[in-house]
Amino acid sequence: MKMARINFRLLCLLGLLLVTGACDGGVADQPASTTLAPAASSTVAATSTTADVAIALPIYDAGSWRELGSLAMDSRSLEAAFAVTGYQLPFGSEVYLVEIVPGFGQPAYLLYEAGQGAFSTEFYPASTVKLLTSVGALEYLGDLGFSGAARVQFDDGFAATVSSLYESAITVSSNESYDRMVQMAGLGYLNDVFLPGYGFDSFEFRYSMTLLDLEHPPGYVLSEMVTVGSPPSAEYRVLEVAGSTTVDSTTETTVPAFEDRNDTDLFDLVDGLRRVMLAGEIPEDERFELSAADLEGLQDSLNVAYPSFLEVGAAQVLGNDVAVWHKGGWMPGAECVDHAYVEDPSSGRRFFLAATIPYEDNCGGLATLAAEVFGVVDHLAAGIPLQADGGVGIGLALWADGSDLLIDLGTSADSGRFFIDDALALEVSADGTLEEVTLSLPEPGHHVLFVMLYSGGERLAYRSVGFTVPAAS
Repeated sequence: MKMARINFRLLCLLGLLLVTGACDGGVADQPASTTLAPAASSTVAATSTTADVAIALPIYDAGSWRELGSLAMDSRSLEAAFAVTGYQLPFGSEVYLVEIVPGFGQPAYLLYEAGQGAFSTEFYPASTVKLLTSVGALEYLGDLGFSGAARVQFDDGFAATVSSLYESAITVSSNESYDRMVQMAGLGYLNDVFLPGYGFDSFEFRYSMTLLDLEHPPGYVLSEMVTVGSPPSAEYRVLEVAGSTTVDSTTETTVPAFEDRNDTDLFDLVDGLRRVMLAGEIPEDERFELSAADLEGLQDSLNVAYPSFLEVGAAQVLGNDVAVWHKGGWMPGAECVDHAYVEDPSSGRRFFLAATIPYEDNCGGLATLAAEVFGVVDHLAAGIPLQADGGVGIGLALWADGSDLLIDLGTSADSGRFFIDDALALEVSADGTLEEVTLSLPEPGHHVLFVMLYSGGERLAYRSVGFTVPAAS
């Protein structure tokens, strides 16, 4: 270890350590004493390093929220718990459960999937897409200087307030309200600007739910009394928006059919719901650009949306005072689907749950599924708590030394948890400052390291970084 420290200094002097802040300040010649917990799993592979030469491993952005979610996803615990209780998921079902836990300056999330899982698009999303349709339309109008309080008058004679459109689309699942919001924003904006801007990679809007023309929508006029200036004064704002919005030639509106449907997966559905329901807790760059009134309006609509398939099952296990915000949907002959934010007031625990099952009358199987899920949550493994980087800034340096992965932390942490890809690699505590830890070097290739550091039992820093182990020479 002392040789590794000497090499670390040499690498810093040579400018070979490619980590911001890693070479700032001194490091002790001897690492802090540690007490190690057994690693969950790690693979040791030969590399071109020797016992005397440490090689700096460049670190880089660990990936998108979706990519990190796929690593943090537990695909085993729910299925194993169902096997114990004897519950059999209906064939073709998809289940995605998220428990919200305390994180480092923001919520963190434990992710679980069962059946075809969180990333499958082999289902008909039906009316669940109406939440993100509403958000996308509101963001488009926001760019024009209007909010949900605006009144919209279409050239074909239809008129309504924007807020009444998203409220009816969510609460009573109005198909016309959905279509009108798509017409306002345009398929081109929704698919090419809004969705990719937030990383909703599985999502695509394609069809009209009432056979309105979405490719060439009518023009419309927006009007709203807005507050401007300082001191504030009222101003009546009017804007005419031309019709016949051009969309990409690959985007076609169709009569709903399974092969020509709106596309999404449960992961993206829940991520949209997360950004609405936890808007005041998540990092600012993850938040939708909505007015406070519209955010509250969306939340209120989700709270009273009817019918709520998952709420029935949640109440059977968590009690009748359970609070649920959701948007469900169904397509006869295809799917029953719902996604919900759930608060259990008796325990203080919070969840997201999204699920699909093959269509059945009244979609009662979703209530059964929810009851089974919440009946086993106490028996699920605690895996990687996923969140955006948070806490104090840290200098993080990685290098390979033989079969060891050495991590220099450069913080005042006294304990930490370290995951490589989807497995716990190390839990460690120190008598004093935790300056460096040693893990087994994973096999050559690209990997993600999740670092959670603590000081005096308090959360200190969370980081996820990508790194590459060189192939053996």
